[in-house]
Amino acid sequence: MKTAASVRFRTFCMMVLVWPGISFTQEQTIARLQTELVSSWLVTVEGEDRTRTLRITGVTQDPEGKLLLDAAVGWTDGNQVSVPASAIQSGQETKLLFVTQAGAQVAAVLMPSGIFEGTFTNKKGVVKAVRGEKLSETDLQLKIAAAKASRAEKIVLKPSADVPESCAAFSGQWVGRWSQGNVGQNWLWIAEIDVNCTAKVSIERSDSPPKRFSTVEIKGDELSFLCNSSTGGTCVFKRNGNDLWASYSNPSGGKNSAVFEKVR
Repeated sequence: MKTAASVRFRTFCMMVLVWPGISFTQEQTIARLQTELVSSWLVTVEGEDRTRTLRITGVTQDPEGKLLLDAAVGWTDGNQVSVPASAIQSGQETKLLFVTQAGAQVAAVLMPSGIFEGTFTNKKGVVKAVRGEKLSETDLQLKIAAAKASRAEKIVLKPSADVPESCAAFSGQWVGRWSQGNVGQNWLWIAEIDVNCTAKVSIERSDSPPKRFSTVEIKGDELSFLCNSSTGGTCVFKRNGNDLWASYSNPSGGKNSAVFEKVR
């Protein structure tokens, strides 16, 4: 004869078996994908020298059973932004789907070798091959440094021989730390200088290559331009040996100073 306690226990076990939610098999799948996918990936697109970085930081499942990826993607020498991403598990095959910030759609399969291969379709419908390689954080930092250096070499053009030496000496990428206000480091880019000492310049909060430049004239040993449009602040850079001595001022009386050293 079954006791009331044994009936209640069997009922409880049946409830556990049919209780809605993530099954044991689904939990295993998510755990495996966490191991296989959570990492930084170097993404190479056919015909493009500039690489992208895909960062996957988590795998979850929505109420409908879709596998969602916490992911960010962007240029290796720039910033990565959060993007829609998901995974599809079909038998032994794992497929990755994500959309770049520019709207390109990537569909790739994780290969037995640990890389993923697939297609990169831009907004115009042009399809290219895409490949992703998993990287350790150390290897990623090396790739980032190399990508930034390569990008900088393409941006900072060596002045021609007919550019006055006093102007040509400003050419390059410079870094300095402002002495006041916890502003931190700034990177000064002086990318192109012509025979009239007209230069393309940009000052940034990071060492990532800038997207836009201002055109200013170098006068003697001094370069001056509006470097903070929100405050009307002007930066003046003067040559001093191998460095640039910088001063900042704005109409409200704000002042600052820094020494910028040449990086490349």
